[in-house]
Amino acid sequence: MKRLPLLLAPALLLAACNGDPAPGTGGTTPGTGGDTTPPTVSLQAAPQGLTATGSVTLQATVADNVAVSGVTFYRGSLKLGEDSTAPYGWTDTVGAGENGTVTYRAVARDTAGNQAEAQASVAVNVVVSQPAGVPVSGGVLEGDLNAQTLTLDTRAWTGGAGNVVAVLGTVGGQTTSELLRTALGADGSFSLTLPPAPPTDRLTQAFGGNAVLLPGCSGPLTVSDPAARSATLSLQVSATKSGTIQPLTVSVSRNDLGVPVGLTAVSGSYVYVDRPVNVTGTQNCTNAGGLTSVNVNWTLASGWNKVSATLAGTIAGTGLTGTASLRSGSFPNNWVYSTAPAVLSP
Repeated sequence: MKRLPLLLAPALLLAACNGDPAPGTGGTTPGTGGDTTPPTVSLQAAPQGLTATGSVTLQATVADNVAVSGVTFYRGSLKLGEDSTAPYGWTDTVGAGENGTVTYRAVARDTAGNQAEAQASVAVNVVVSQPAGVPVSGGVLEGDLNAQTLTLDTRAWTGGAGNVVAVLGTVGGQTTSELLRTALGADGSFSLTLPPAPPTDRLTQAFGGNAVLLPGCSGPLTVSDPAARSATLSLQVSATKSGTIQPLTVSVSRNDLGVPVGLTAVSGSYVYVDRPVNVTGTQNCTNAGGLTSVNVNWTLASGWNKVSATLAGTIAGTGLTGTASLRSGSFPNNWVYSTAPAVLSP
């Protein structure tokens, strides 16, 4: 008697014992006992189309001349699970990863091992939403620091219609490039939307251990993720008057004689980071226009962040000395154009 090769015999045995039809073949598989009549099965999938991540409910209707053993549900060739109790059903969750036509299979078995398969299809077209842009709008004011009162005197914009230009820069640096521009109304009004992220080639790895956030200030900082890449954003007007606009408030404190003794100025800007990062620490300043130190406490989320720089200075004679603090989360709710240099911009 001719013997089967050793490797071939187990393969045939496995094929004979395999309970499920080959994926996608449909049809029936007879049992090996006296009952060779396969069950009948139909499959319904609802809904038949999805445009958002959601659930597909599968319902198999099965009948057999003797008894049904159970139903196995598949998405394509992926086994989802089995149900051995009528009504036979399963729930599957699909999303953008399944976009296209998804074919489900229900393989029904009876107690004799007979099998039958039914199929149903679902059209999946899930649109992946992109992160929303950041709206920036307001009205430009003209402002000057009054040398006598040390107050910020503001007035309506007189520079006429033109453009507001969003300019990318590097944290603590001078490299700039235009990101976008929008119309500036004759009354100083403007509105723009920052993209969810700047172009990746305009991001820099600026948060090293000795990152320079303000010119003239240096020292070690604690950075939760030094690999974070960032960019700063400033706004400029281009009309009959041109220059930087920034959120800005100025307040002054006086002694009992009404003489100014202290000044607090708060300015704002946007900082983009490609991942969450915390930056904390204190840096010492030299040749920084009267600044002696800057304290940093930034908790930046991935994306655009509002940051503020606060100068708290003491007035002595004709000079101003003080400290600065950099914070995240908010900045003044105005946009001021001034021919004076920008106040503390990281």
